[in-house]
Amino acid sequence: MKFGLFCLTFQYFRAMTLVRREKISWTDAGEQIGAEYASKKKKITIERTKMMEENRLEAERSRNLAQAMTKAKEGEERKKFREEQESKSAAKKLYEKMRKEKMETRASVVLTRVYRGHLGRKAARRWAMKKAELEAMNALMQASAITIQRVVRGHWGRMIASDVRMEMAEFIAQIRHDEAIQDEEEFWRTHSIARFKRDMKSVSERSAGGGLRKTRIASKRAS
Repeated sequence: MKFGLFCLTFQYFRAMTLVRREKISWTDAGEQIGAEYASKKKKITIERTKMMEENRLEAERSRNLAQAMTKAKEGEERKKFREEQESKSAAKKLYEKMRKEKMETRASVVLTRVYRGHLGRKAARRWAMKKAELEAMNALMQASAITIQRVVRGHWGRMIASDVRMEMAEFIAQIRHDEAIQDEEEFWRTHSIARFKRDMKSVSERSAGGGLRKTRIASKRAS
């Protein structure tokens, strides 16, 4: 803009110099013949005045047109520069917007993936803990059931074994008793002298027992 103003100022002074030169040439003030110089100005005619005015107006119009064209050109350049800047700015804003949207999309995908992974791992840990608890409870219940069954079956086995031992002991005792009776009968049957002594002893014991019983009865009656 400064260079444009400088050019306009330069053109203005240049035009004024040219106009002044043309004015001098039109009035013949610079013409000299020898040493004589007509210092008195010649009279300007109406046609010359009109011509000069037209020339002045034409020069002024040209100057105004040049200034207008210069301003228009500068305005067009500024408009073009502004439009380029606006288009660049719009393209940059659109690029930034698209980049931001892409970054937000990627960030949302990453956050969703991370959060879902966190929830999955959390649920997996909980399920693992629950599964471990269930497995431990099942193992404990199975061990308890096995222990209870072992204890109950052992108790039942011991009871059955005790009953069996008692039955066997009674059976063996009965067998031994029967054998002893048979042996005793066989002894008395084969030893007649011993059997006679036994019979005599039993008879004497019975008679002594009868007398003692009578004595006891008599003493009771006397008392």
